[in-house]
Amino acid sequence: MEIKNKIFVVDDNEESRLLLELWLKKGGYEVVSAVNGAEALERLHTEDFDLIISDILMPVMDGFQLCKKVRSDENLSSIPFIFYTATYTDKQDEYFGLKSGADRFIRKPTDMFEFMDVVRELSTRGKIQSPDTRIDKQSLGNGDGSYKLYNEILIKKLETKNSDLEKEIIERKRIEGELTEERNKLEETVNERTRELKLSLQKLQDANLLLEQANHAKNKFLSSMSHELRTPLNAVLGFTDMLQGQYFGKLNEKQLDYIKQVDSSGKHLLSLINNLLNIVKIDAGKMELELSKCSITELLDAIVSMMDSLFTRKKITVNTFIDSAQDEVIIDVHKYKQIMCNLLSNALKYTPEGGSVNITCAAEDETGVRVEIKDTGTGIKEEEKRDLFSGFYQADWVHNDQLGGTGVGLTLTRRLVELHGGNIGVESEVGKGSTFWFTLASQRSNGSLKNNGI
Repeated sequence: MEIKNKIFVVDDNEESRLLLELWLKKGGYEVVSAVNGAEALERLHTEDFDLIISDILMPVMDGFQLCKKVRSDENLSSIPFIFYTATYTDKQDEYFGLKSGADRFIRKPTDMFEFMDVVRELSTRGKIQSPDTRIDKQSLGNGDGSYKLYNEILIKKLETKNSDLEKEIIERKRIEGELTEERNKLEETVNERTRELKLSLQKLQDANLLLEQANHAKNKFLSSMSHELRTPLNAVLGFTDMLQGQYFGKLNEKQLDYIKQVDSSGKHLLSLINNLLNIVKIDAGKMELELSKCSITELLDAIVSMMDSLFTRKKITVNTFIDSAQDEVIIDVHKYKQIMCNLLSNALKYTPEGGSVNITCAAEDETGVRVEIKDTGTGIKEEEKRDLFSGFYQADWVHNDQLGGTGVGLTLTRRLVELHGGNIGVESEVGKGSTFWFTLASQRSNGSLKNNGI
């Protein structure tokens, strides 16, 4: 069996010691370690070693003292000795280390492969004698001034260390002072910002209260005015129906045309008033969903059939694509019709004659539906999409006598979609048409549902 060379590592720094042990063991050596010179010397008298690798600056007994004692002991003096240090790195340190009896003086960090070559050389062939650097027993005493030189070096390094520590303490105190000053400034700034934030929050609360009061007054006014307007408007529509029925005598063609325009305008105005009332109800939290189980396919066919004559008049082709996987849902049928009619009316209004409208209905999140209405109309500018569903908003390019409108329809549509727990949006490019989409979450029945009634 091959006998491994035994190496003694002396170092008080655990990380350095473990790293060195790792390299030596990887090189096939048996490794023993100690944390200072005194512990090492005691062990050297009980075990045999082929090489000693020692740090210099250590407690109890440093490396210089250990090396001198090893060289002065007849039983130990033949063991090769390497100083391996990161603290004592001057030329004077190297001189004193070699004069103390070391075979090599190596500074940390070093090339570990070269270091391992030195270890291999010294541990296998014995230490290499160098008349210029090795000393005899007589030179180990006080006669040659070695101890004096050693003490001078040690004192010099301790003075340097103390000076560095004093500078570090002064610097740390300076930094602590600056940190304290900055902390006080920061605390003052935080307190100031906190006061400003509290003031801003108070102003915001006051503004919200005023806004809430103004919104309440607005809703009350709209509700009151809408009811007041509906009463005479219903009378006007009633009389136009009687006139169109010619119950009081025949009317000529021109008179009938005027009556039709009055009837059409009156119904449009009534629709706007109803939309305003619905928005007020939703804002006040007074509108509830009247749920029923229905077939999306049948419901969509009914809505398209109802508006078919309007699309035919403009020669617009309407196509429907329905995913049968989620055909039956629980929703408010009347409000769903309002949503679809508003979006289809928009598509009808802004799609030129001869265009097309595609309606797609597909499953969404297992129980809900997603509806898309794609037209070949004028399209919407990118900067106008954000405000499209805001109250009473209209894009600049639709403000003309031919298209008209107030912007109420899309606002109500958004509120009705959100009432169902859904979302609404638009994708559009000017000159290439628009795709309005919305999602509706199928509602829970709570045990009582109305019949479809389609």
